[in-house]
Amino acid sequence: MLREGSYLPVYYFPRGSVVMKHLKPTTHHSHCPFKGTASYWSIETGENEIPNSAWSYQEPIESVAAIKDHIAFYWDAIEEWRADDLVIDEPQ
Repeated sequence: MLREGSYLPVYYFPRGSVVMKHLKPTTHHSHCPFKGTASYWSIETGENEIPNSAWSYQEPIESVAAIKDHIAFYWDAIEEWRADDLVIDEPQ
């Protein structure tokens, strides 16, 4: 989770925890002086596509290096959140 000033916190998920087959890279980019350049993905589920609804800082600046290889989502762009494919390895 990343907090920035008075903005709502943003959750960045490790790519290994995201079903990447539903994300389609786009050509959209944005730049933040505090994080770097963001790359975007559209979420595709069957017939639906939510354009530029996920982003990642693939080369974040040093002060936020922890968000490298993580993806964030626009919460208000998504109608339902599910964790059906979540697998937790428990110690034997």
